[in-house]
Order: sequence, then C-alpha cells, then structure tokens
Amino acid sequence: MAGEQVACEIIRFTGLDAGPIVRSRVGEQGVYFLVPPLSANAHHWPAGAEVMSRGGRTAAFVGVPALRGPTWPLDWRSRPTVSTPFVDAVLLHELTVDVLAEDAGGRPAGS
Repeated sequence: MAGEQVACEIIRFTGLDAGPIVRSRVGEQGVYFLVPPLSANAHHWPAGAEVMSRGGRTAAFVGVPALRGPTWPLDWRSRPTVSTPFVDAVLLHELTVDVLAEDAGGRPAGS
C-alpha cells in the first residue's frame, strides 16, 4: 500500500519525528498525514493521493485517535510532538510523488 510506504519513508527520513500520521484499520486501510492548514493546496498531488479539506468541492472530516488508549479503527502511525505538530507538506509531497511513481513502474522523481 502506497500510503504505508510513504509513512515509512517519511518516518525514516525524519529520524522518527515525522509528525502526526493516522492509520485506519477498516476498508482500504487509509493512511492520513496531518499537515499545516492550507499547506496541502500548495502542491499538485499525483493520482493516488487525495487532499481532504473543507475548501472547494471536497469533503472534510476529522477523525483523530486519542493520544492514549484504544480508538479503533484509528491508530497513530506517528504521533505529533511539540517540535513536530504537523507533517512537513513539502517533504510529504516529494515522497508521495516518488512512491507513486515507483508503484506505477516509473523512475522515482529526482532520479
């Protein structure tokens, strides 16, 4: 699954301080990256990535697991920290483009 691969890459790249990443344990088991407000709109996301916001015609929802205790079907892949309250949208975009290009059989961006 591309979302999980992106999560692994960003966690590794940031030395385990990636910011808030949430996983869903139902359906297609989505992975959600919480980025600073309006930062997702600054990028052209490749097919396979979906920006969810309240702007435009997209649906908005908030499903954030509790920091402690069970909150099935959501759980933290990476928790927010004081130093990293959000995932870096620029880094997330770069890694998403690379992972989805690899999944499509192409060369990673920047190669």
